[in-house]
Amino acid sequence: MPDEALNALAEAARTGDDEQEAQHIAESAALLLSDESAPVRSRLLRGLFQILRDGPSGRRLALHAFVLACTRADNRLMLRWYTAAASAGPAEDAQQLSLLWRTALGDLGYTADALKALAGWVREADGDPQAERELAMLLPALVGSDEDRKRLDHMLLTLRGRRGSADAPPAVASRLRGVL
Repeated sequence: MPDEALNALAEAARTGDDEQEAQHIAESAALLLSDESAPVRSRLLRGLFQILRDGPSGRRLALHAFVLACTRADNRLMLRWYTAAASAGPAEDAQQLSLLWRTALGDLGYTADALKALAGWVREADGDPQAERELAMLLPALVGSDEDRKRLDHMLLTLRGRRGSADAPPAVASRLRGVL
């Protein structure tokens, strides 16, 4: 009953005012969005997309849950989902995923966390050609404006390797800058 669970979480987000409770609600929604079943994820994505338009509490829940799912889901699930949807469908999933990404990247409350999730995927793509291909499909879809392009280009330009500032930028970051 994922739809009912998501609706209950949205209602709890609307009526709750405790920050810790809001974190738990977003984590629960992120877990739902990370379900192994593609049809369940698609239904939840549509629900989350509707919640995004449901005022400030809905927007906060949708973006927080989405960024958490991108950051925490195993094996780049959200990235692989976008790639599969953009390649073979459902196209609606690809459109909604890219719109959620652009919205999270453009929202000051979620920009840093969204960029951190993307940066983690870029680091994984260094040495993983499949991850690089997936990112090469996703990144252009995240550019809706010149500001978007600048934000992503800056992230790729300043990204450091796994060990931090002492590491040189991963070579894949330069290649991915080319697809922007």
